[in-house]
Amino acid sequence: MRKLSLDEQHSLLLAIAKAFDTVCEKNKIPYYMLGGTMLGAIRHKGFIPWDDDMDFGVPREFFDELPKVLERELPSRYKCRTIYNSQNVILPFYKIEDTLTHCEMDEFSGAERDSLGINIDIFPLDKCNIDDTKLKCVLWLVDKYARIYTGAAHGNKLNNFIKAFLRFIIPFSKITLYKFIENKSKSLPKGDYLGNLYGRWKKKEIVPKEWYGDGHRYKFEDLELVGFANYDKYLKQMYGNYIELPPIEKRTTHAKNVLWRGEGDIL
Repeated sequence: MRKLSLDEQHSLLLAIAKAFDTVCEKNKIPYYMLGGTMLGAIRHKGFIPWDDDMDFGVPREFFDELPKVLERELPSRYKCRTIYNSQNVILPFYKIEDTLTHCEMDEFSGAERDSLGINIDIFPLDKCNIDDTKLKCVLWLVDKYARIYTGAAHGNKLNNFIKAFLRFIIPFSKITLYKFIENKSKSLPKGDYLGNLYGRWKKKEIVPKEWYGDGHRYKFEDLELVGFANYDKYLKQMYGNYIELPPIEKRTTHAKNVLWRGEGDIL
């Protein structure tokens, strides 16, 4: 295996995104760029230069059947990963993985670090009311659950020990907790907001439905991908002055190393 450069990683991520876009367009599945992917499309017309992932959202009414569609129509080198076929999926969303690659990630430990290739994240978008107490409960559950089951390689030894101890003593399996949170998300009272309840930015990722609109295609490197109709309001809510670049110390990547498993060219 050889280490891939960031430019090569970007090429592989673009290939996954293109395959995802093709499947969605063929099957009339709406989707939207989220977070740094949407920001990159507007500020850089592509990747944020130091970024190494891509995030998308799919409305809940299309999301639950998405793995079947992806399994049927994606090229064979790509796999849709869920909690049921990957240790690296923790929260109720999906990853589309390039199986010819291998990522060394800080957020997992032990065997879990050895089982995932470069990937894009696909999140469900749930309708909700922004001030609903049940929504606040879901966001709290997601935060606590994620703190226990991710970030195992971060923090001091005491924090890592506490997390490992909690995972050991909690009287439910990871899948049981996953299903509990997923069902809570699905049963929220429907409202005029739509958001990614499993994102790192929490309430900032929940916005009025009209900001999404019917979507609009934006240039992203050599592709055109679908994003928010009102990207300006979304990006201001997420990042404030989103045109200004962050300080150098905050320009971080997710994977430590991405390795090529295959032979010959990457694409």
